[in-house]
Amino acid sequence: MTNAQTSPLKDRMRRQELALCMALRQARTADISMMAAACGFDAIYVDMQHSTIGLDAVSALCTGALAAGIALPLSLPAQAADLRMAIWSANEGHLKLFNEIAAAYKATHPDVNVTFDSLAFDGYTTTLTTQIAGGNAPDLAWI
Repeated sequence: MTNAQTSPLKDRMRRQELALCMALRQARTADISMMAAACGFDAIYVDMQHSTIGLDAVSALCTGALAAGIALPLSLPAQAADLRMAIWSANEGHLKLFNEIAAAYKATHPDVNVTFDSLAFDGYTTTLTTQIAGGNAPDLAWI
């Protein structure tokens, strides 16, 4: 089976020719694909991981790129994750600060959950070392 549609971007790259790609940060509608193609761009790059562009806008951009005959490489958002951070304090002020930082991070990364593992200061290094050696290392640690 052969691919009925060729990619002008891949063809240019195979021939080691200059290929132009426009990175999108604000545009959300399919007409930007037509504009990019008319201006000689070979592709539109959408970074979903570091922007607020949603799937509905990406769907419209894909449709527009297909119609315009240009590529649409994507950087997909990170998958959902549960992160555990070891901290050496059970101080309410410290915990409040860490929870505020985690909440601010979650506001821009809704699929990421951060929990804090409060460890005693006196045995913090020993506990971390034991967790690492046992294959149960935290994802983050306050050192």
